[in-house]
Amino acid sequence: MSMLMSYLGELEFSKIFLASIQFALFKTYGIPTISELLVATKEFSTPENASKRYADTGILIGEFTFHHPQSDRVIKALARMNYIHTGTKMPWKSIGDAMGIKYDGRLSDTEWTDGLQFYEDIKACAFDYEEKYMIPAKSNW
Repeated sequence: MSMLMSYLGELEFSKIFLASIQFALFKTYGIPTISELLVATKEFSTPENASKRYADTGILIGEFTFHHPQSDRVIKALARMNYIHTGTKMPWKSIGDAMGIKYDGRLSDTEWTDGLQFYEDIKACAFDYEEKYMIPAKSNW
């Protein structure tokens, strides 16, 4: 899958692919829990911080998208992302993981007949999430 994504992104639809990544990143800042954190950390308060944050995020997303999930590049990118976000993680997710609590139920299935069925399932999940959590807030501005 990552090889297919790489070919589509780099060769066939380079400008559209880049714009979609940029827009996806932008959309996350419409979620108050994310925008409040960015306001508190001043990650987007100055041109220097904003451009560095954008560049760092773009590089990490590129590593996740264009390489095999178990490649050294993806593993290192994940390690870097986790390191950057260490101070912002809430301990309750780790506690739930340690207790064996499952986070299933967000998607309607656990197995899909094809990629289109998976796409429809994850699209419905994303729309549901946006409807619940992407709400107007002062921090989003």
